[in-house]
Amino acid sequence: RALRAFSRASPFRTSCFGEWRECTSARFALFGWIMPRSVAVHPLAIVGIADHFTRVKQGGSPQAPTQPAVGLLMGTRRGLQSNILDAADLSYTDNGTETVIAESQIETKRALTRAVYPDYEVLGWYTIAEGLEALHARIHECLAAYVDDPLFLVMKPLGLGDTAGQDGEGMDGSDAPDGTEALPLTVYEMGVATEEFGFVSLAFQLETAVRLSSGQ
Repeated sequence: RALRAFSRASPFRTSCFGEWRECTSARFALFGWIMPRSVAVHPLAIVGIADHFTRVKQGGSPQAPTQPAVGLLMGTRRGLQSNILDAADLSYTDNGTETVIAESQIETKRALTRAVYPDYEVLGWYTIAEGLEALHARIHECLAAYVDDPLFLVMKPLGLGDTAGQDGEGMDGSDAPDGTEALPLTVYEMGVATEEFGFVSLAFQLETAVRLSSGQ
């Protein structure tokens, strides 16, 4: 958060993308690959993402059935440990060159989640797709203006193609984490390679601990 605040105050910040690039570069400069990020995904989040996809495709959502389903990843973060525990659908517009997401929408989703789980925060976002697309980079750049170092989860639903991970590989062909070989999921973050930016897949594990609301 301090890095993001510094970036906003910097005279070199010219766009949402510029802010995201500076923050991401700083994170990798500080941690590099010495302290890799640790990610856990709870089944409740997976169910929520699948339900969102089903509602969109069956016309049970305000979103057009042809528009890719996109939403927020909610959970907890302690240092480099991120626990993806829930998901919340998100609306957006995209004209092929620019993606627009209302900050008020993100803040509303954040507030509603924290009313039940005070320790939850927005960890990143998700979509349902066969693979990575240019749209994903645009959405990621936009969300990075509101979410520190966001994660990006891609679910490959049954019916779009062969199930990812069925041969022990992730969607991008990398080895799947132990115990997740049958899951059509890949978790990404943005990495830095010389002066180029791209999605880097992360190992993740299934989180099976039961979470109760503060009122239970």
